[in-house]
Amino acid sequence: MSDTLEIDWEKDGKITKETVVFKKITYGELNDLLEIALGKAKIKASADSPSLDLEFDLARYREHLLLKSIAKAPFPITLEGIRSLPVDVANKLLEKAQEVNPFLLSGT
Repeated sequence: MSDTLEIDWEKDGKITKETVVFKKITYGELNDLLEIALGKAKIKASADSPSLDLEFDLARYREHLLLKSIAKAPFPITLEGIRSLPVDVANKLLEKAQEVNPFLLSGT
């Protein structure tokens, strides 16, 4: 598996092929990412039906996965840089980031 991806990038009115380099995130970065995306769990305790409510913010997960996974790019690797990407480019980058860093809760 290659940890790079070629993208079409517009600069000064010209489209060029640019390379984006991805890295495997660390265990600590994964935990930070999950904390950002999950927020706080809400536990409802009752004798009849205890429950655990988790809210998962998919948009924040996707943005921060790109922030943590991209090591080199022709754009600023910042939240603003990620948010300003064209949707088609962001989707390609996200697909590659998920390939390099699959979402595993069990750690296996």
